Amino acid sequence: MEDFKRRVKRRVRMLEGALVVLLLVMIAVGELSGRGVLLDSRQISQLAGTASRILFFGSVIWVIFRIVKNKKLLKNKDLLLDQKIEENDERLCHIWNLSGGVAIDVLLFIMIATTFFLAFVSMPAFYTAFFLLAATVLLKLGLYWFYSRRS
Repeated sequence: MEDFKRRVKRRVRMLEGALVVLLLVMIAVGELSGRGVLLDSRQISQLAGTASRILFFGSVIWVIFRIVKNKKLLKNKDLLLDQKIEENDERLCHIWNLSGGVAIDVLLFIMIATTFFLAFVSMPAFYTAFFLLAATVLLKLGLYWFYSRRS
């Protein structure tokens, strides 16, 4: 149990680091947009502006939610035990692996970051990355749904 508790503490530290990086990205985008390095709001399409806000603030909200959830786990041993059992559930692990596993999750992270940054650089590149991201998300969700119904 102590091993799992250390793992959750490590997750909290990593998520806190991710939150700091996200805040630094927000500052950098604001500064670089004002200096003409990145596209300003008049040159960005409505879809790109909306998507970049959703990707950025959605990521911030997700990271904060995960930090709060993991800190609750550390305070309550029953919740920690339930989480450990859920994470070690062989059926859920098998479905996650069949739906792409780590490879698709890492790809999604890279595609989210790329799509966010391309919204401020090039509209044709943004649209390509955006629709590839949407297709990947739909594929991941579809495979997860398919295999969860089948298993």
